[in-house]
Amino acid sequence: MDFDNFLDLKPNLKQIELPGDSAHLFLAPPGRHKEIKEYLNNFSNPKKASVLIHVYPDKNNKARFILIRRNIYNGVHSGQISLPGGKFQQNDLTNWNTALREASEEVGITKDIVEKIKELTKVYIPPSNFIVTPFLSYSNEKPLFQMQKEEVDQIIEIKLESLLDSESLKERKISTSYMKDIFVSGYFFRGFFVWGATAMILSEFRELLKKLSCK
Repeated sequence: MDFDNFLDLKPNLKQIELPGDSAHLFLAPPGRHKEIKEYLNNFSNPKKASVLIHVYPDKNNKARFILIRRNIYNGVHSGQISLPGGKFQQNDLTNWNTALREASEEVGITKDIVEKIKELTKVYIPPSNFIVTPFLSYSNEKPLFQMQKEEVDQIIEIKLESLLDSESLKERKISTSYMKDIFVSGYFFRGFFVWGATAMILSEFRELLKKLSCK
């Protein structure tokens, strides 16, 4: 998708109703639906976090967004592919400010070039007890990416058209610190498998793009 085509969708992206949980559950890991229902019924005072889907033009004016591969550490999300983002801090004041701060710290996306399009549907992550607020944003220029090596192992640039390609949807057997040898659905981008909360968030974004692209 050309970046200009994405910009043409921007006014409608701001107004369109979010598909929400129906899009999330399409790529939710096994058992996640039950865990989310239990969370809704028994509020567990989760920690807050925000992530950013940031769309920008590459040198050929193709629309792209980035994912990151997290460093290996002693935690449930060690080494996973995710969107830039992180935990809410009190001086952030808002979830949007958290997304901006974390994107700047982790990959060098400076807030002076970022334009917010909209907030997407929150996602609850049972293994780490986080409630994550995703935001969709864009810039008219490619950010000067700078990787925070303490937390980020790699920046992965993804063409927006790859998200819309049904061939990117795959199933894979994985093991983590909290579950072993299970099959999960997700996206396969440039040799990286994206699953869990990140895939759920991208699933909602994909549904929005599909609806608007068909109009």
